[in-house]
Amino acid sequence: MRVKGAETRRQEIIDQYIGGTGKRVFLVEGEDDKNAFSEMLEKRFGSEFENRWAVAPAGGKLLVLGLLAKEPDWIGMVDRDEWAEDTINEKKAEYPNLNILPRFCLENYLIEPAEIWSALPEIQKSRISGGFEQLRTEILADREKWIRHGVLRTIINPLWDGLIARGFQSDLLDFNNAQDDDKIKDTLRKWHDFLNPGMLFQTFGEKLDMVRRKPLSEQISLWIDGKEFFTSHVHKVLNRLLGQQSEDERKKQLFRGRTLPDDLDFLWEKFGF
Repeated sequence: MRVKGAETRRQEIIDQYIGGTGKRVFLVEGEDDKNAFSEMLEKRFGSEFENRWAVAPAGGKLLVLGLLAKEPDWIGMVDRDEWAEDTINEKKAEYPNLNILPRFCLENYLIEPAEIWSALPEIQKSRISGGFEQLRTEILADREKWIRHGVLRTIINPLWDGLIARGFQSDLLDFNNAQDDDKIKDTLRKWHDFLNPGMLFQTFGEKLDMVRRKPLSEQISLWIDGKEFFTSHVHKVLNRLLGQQSEDERKKQLFRGRTLPDDLDFLWEKFGF
């Protein structure tokens, strides 16, 4: 895959993070991911990790993929987001050095009530009069709405790639195709059939019913957009219960306080310690 800006970013990472040290690079999408994974990697491996590896933000998912294609000795991690299993398998086959987060995105490690509770110091727990049950109730108050939002994302966001595969917009902006009425009608029909509202809404309903039958832990891990849920809801709940704090500091505190997630054990093995 050729990704615009990948070669420039590659050289920046080499200059900024590697130099003459011989370190290998662990690529993540952005600065928030860098901060969170650096916290977890230090907890897992101590200071020894920095002697052999550098954690570098690529600048987005596409750049992670483009850089991994250029540097097979580097490893990378991207959010799962709306990727279906077939897409995940396809990407893993294309990029052997790619890892995909087991949860929707990194913030999904900061939205599960029991994991939040275990990450809080005792002095903060004592400020919540109703204890864990109050925290759990307030965090999950609108869970159904957020699950609907997350499931709908998995239906809507992939539509763009599907349209591109059907010639949107290039086929009809081609000069020669623009002279052919049959070609225009055929292309528009393909787009119309693909964006069939009845079919899409039925798929949404069926998928939503399927997710509602999943265990609560899976609903929270895979079917809620953790980034938006944390910013719009969880952070506000914690500010109300624990006192005001910036979102960035709240995230850092929770990652620092929580135990290492079991579902990332596969990742720690990739670093060769």
